[in-house]
Amino acid sequence: MSIESIRNKINSKRKTGACIYITKVDENGNPSNLKFDKLNHTISSGDWPNHLKDFNLNWMLIYQKTSKNSGQVWYGNFKYRTEKNERYVFHLTEVKGPETVNESFRTLVGQTWPQKSPGRLKINVTEVKSRPKNAFDDSTVNDILKIVGTTDSDEGITETKREVEARLGQGYFRSEVLKLWNNKCAVTECEQLEVLRASHIVPWRDPDSSLRLNPNNGIPLIATLDALFDRGLITFLNNGNMKVSKKIQKSQHEILGIPVKLKQSLNQEQKKFLKRHRNEFFE
Repeated sequence: MSIESIRNKINSKRKTGACIYITKVDENGNPSNLKFDKLNHTISSGDWPNHLKDFNLNWMLIYQKTSKNSGQVWYGNFKYRTEKNERYVFHLTEVKGPETVNESFRTLVGQTWPQKSPGRLKINVTEVKSRPKNAFDDSTVNDILKIVGTTDSDEGITETKREVEARLGQGYFRSEVLKLWNNKCAVTECEQLEVLRASHIVPWRDPDSSLRLNPNNGIPLIATLDALFDRGLITFLNNGNMKVSKKIQKSQHEILGIPVKLKQSLNQEQKKFLKRHRNEFFE
């Protein structure tokens, strides 16, 4: 593993990986909050905030700062995560390193870190490029940044812009999904907007970012149904009938108000997304 190969990995596979910045070390000189198994080339972490639960990760890079403009780098393939309430433990295999780098985390990765030691997980999420034309523009983003007191000279401006744009994109998605369903829950016809959620049919975490803001990839549901749909415990057939997972006891059907049929016909694109939901996410 060379610095050039690390840089190529960051630049070419940025969407599928995460970079971690750490300043503190443990008693063995390893980055804090990480457990190294050098014999088997694996790393397991302690408990970390669950910021990456909606992303499909293939690799992780760990940067340990050793001086102002240098550090040590480890690279590993993402194997799995162990959920622990709102936190989790991640596990890496085929770990390589440490490799000494004579450049800062910001120079190597092209981003600033979210906070200082012990650091937290940071995914390099690209800007939302799939938004429809005129959904929102740079002037909207900059106006919001001014309101919250952030300027282009502030450290971390790029990441802040990404977060603002993502939020705006989600707001646009909700608005467009509701329009397709006459501002009502798709099955109960509830019109109380405060309790309606624009559920993604194919989840936001899907690698194809063009699906994220496509309103046909959404369905407005009241909170209870949204939770069931999001967990794959209910889905819908092309004729609008609800399919209920066997994991839900029949004694709970009446309490949950299921099954319920969609109140309007599906277009072809919605049927395509729901087919994926049935095949990939329904349990």
